[in-house]
Amino acid sequence: MARSFAYNAQKTMAILWIPGNSEAAIKQAFEQYARQICKNDQLYSDPMPLIARQLSERFSNQWLVVFDGLDAPLINIQKYLFANLKKSKILITTRNKDLISYIKATHVLQVNPLNEQIGQDLLNVYMNTDSASLTADQAVQEEQTLLETNARRRIVKELGGFPLVIAIVGAALRKEGGIPGINSHAYLAWTDEVKDFLLEQDPVFSDYSSSVWKAFQFAFQGILQGTGINQYAAFMAHFAASCENAANLAEYIRLYRKFRTRNTASTRSAATQGYSIIGQLRFLANGFFELAIKALAALNMVTVSWIEDGPNDVPYIKMHSLVRRWLGKTNHDKVFTYAGSKMWLLGFGMYDQLNGSRVGPSRFEPLLKEVSETLIENPRVLDDSQVPASEAIFPLLLDTQIKLSKSIDFLPAGSLHRSRLHQFSRELESELTNSYDNNLKDID
Repeated sequence: MARSFAYNAQKTMAILWIPGNSEAAIKQAFEQYARQICKNDQLYSDPMPLIARQLSERFSNQWLVVFDGLDAPLINIQKYLFANLKKSKILITTRNKDLISYIKATHVLQVNPLNEQIGQDLLNVYMNTDSASLTADQAVQEEQTLLETNARRRIVKELGGFPLVIAIVGAALRKEGGIPGINSHAYLAWTDEVKDFLLEQDPVFSDYSSSVWKAFQFAFQGILQGTGINQYAAFMAHFAASCENAANLAEYIRLYRKFRTRNTASTRSAATQGYSIIGQLRFLANGFFELAIKALAALNMVTVSWIEDGPNDVPYIKMHSLVRRWLGKTNHDKVFTYAGSKMWLLGFGMYDQLNGSRVGPSRFEPLLKEVSETLIENPRVLDDSQVPASEAIFPLLLDTQIKLSKSIDFLPAGSLHRSRLHQFSRELESELTNSYDNNLKDID
């Protein structure tokens, strides 16, 4: 709902979309916006005054800041709400009800589970409508047996009125796709028989009912088996799940296509020029890519928004956090198999940006953050990679080199500074040494 509102409002106001999963993520997002506003690569330890001034002066009350998923209770959100701007407009999505009184929210929209009848209507729309046109007006109204009606009512109840999962199950039960020849009653029989190994193995997943995770297993098993036409769709699903968000996914796709286009006619050594990633990420090429995302969207595994900016433009592909989380657990090895190729593409992008223009590599900071977090979570992720580790770590080396060069920017030089340098030599040496050591740890 927040994304839809922001999409419709973007023509009349400036919109800052801030991930609210942690205070570090919030601060990093504002720092990136500060660099975009000032069009430089300067580090902004306190970007809020700069952004507040720009919003006030350049956009004259025509702006909105969206904090998405602000659920953590310990985030000091007050300092990011632009309290000094009289007509500040802030939209927050959260499951933390205590946040309402804490920030003195003026408007609250409580999003409740769908009631039974609306839930059944939604299920019917997805079951009775082909994937090309999912609207209630175009749904085929089929006569249902009493057994089928009661089965659909039970499905909605067991899924807790959760719209996403209702839509996913409905799409999987649609006659044109999913598992052919199975109705709602047969689906319930399957859920009664199958064990939920996910909850048994990991109690962290207990925040949603077993029916939700079983629904994912049922709906996506045909895609994830990766046979026939679903092969590229399975690859695309795992690749999307490996990306932190839709913006990062789009950036990797652009980098892949840029590298492939530039090197199509080259005959250089595959071992040293990154050609191994062309085969592994073949599903990102035009043709295969469209088929893959169409299959995923048909099952509501992702939502896709096409922007008509030319044949090579990359659509906005959003995988719901629950689906991404489920895939990361149940298909862990397949999700993280792309780490080496993604790091190689990042290194290619950073080097190309530095080598071909005066624009700094700050646009790749979100990808660097994602790569760093992946390596922390899975230290051995490059062991079986198709990309040599010496090439995969190239973006980390570039980033460290940039940081090391910035570490000496403030070193006094020239005769006028010699007395000052002598006076503070010990303190300065300590600071430079610590900075150098910290950056060298990134190489390790």
